[in-house]
Amino acid sequence: MARERGGNVSARLTSQSGTRKTHGMKLWWKLHFAGAALLSATLFVACGRNDGCVSDGECAGAETRFALHFDNGAQARVRLAITDDERSRGLMGCGNLPADEGMLFVYPISETRAFWMKNVPINLDIGFFDPAGRLLEVRTMYANNRNIVYSVSDDVLYCLEMNEGWFAENGVLPENDSALNCEDLSTALRSRVRCP
Repeated sequence: MARERGGNVSARLTSQSGTRKTHGMKLWWKLHFAGAALLSATLFVACGRNDGCVSDGECAGAETRFALHFDNGAQARVRLAITDDERSRGLMGCGNLPADEGMLFVYPISETRAFWMKNVPINLDIGFFDPAGRLLEVRTMYANNRNIVYSVSDDVLYCLEMNEGWFAENGVLPENDSALNCEDLSTALRSRVRCP
């Protein structure tokens, strides 16, 4: 729901004029698909997958919810934010989030992450995960607050936004050595990457 703080690559590229605009869009698409390939490779390595198999099936759009399990048995239904536009928009404007639903932000590289709550009318908790899927920290973000919430770690590859209190209520906490199921994430990401 929160919007990732930062610019939108596609907006910057499309603001150019003439042939540079066409070149910018071609560059954006190349970067988009290169990022998707890098995300897939990252997930296979981080999760110990090396078979490279992609099962047949329909592609899944940005609004599709995927099951995401945790090592303690907790489960959430999440939408994936994998493009710059999806990560910038997040779940802005969402006034009601079902109890076990959220959004998982997936990045091509791990680093410090920053989020804010512009145009988000409900409180959220955000969990910051490392490339292996281990939960590093959970922070609370307050409705419509424009103060930036930074991750403490600079090794964050995934960020999960859920309703305030969800992580504690489900025992998904750093002190419990909680981790997300990378197999679920790999399956979801492969479904999203298949979409044109």
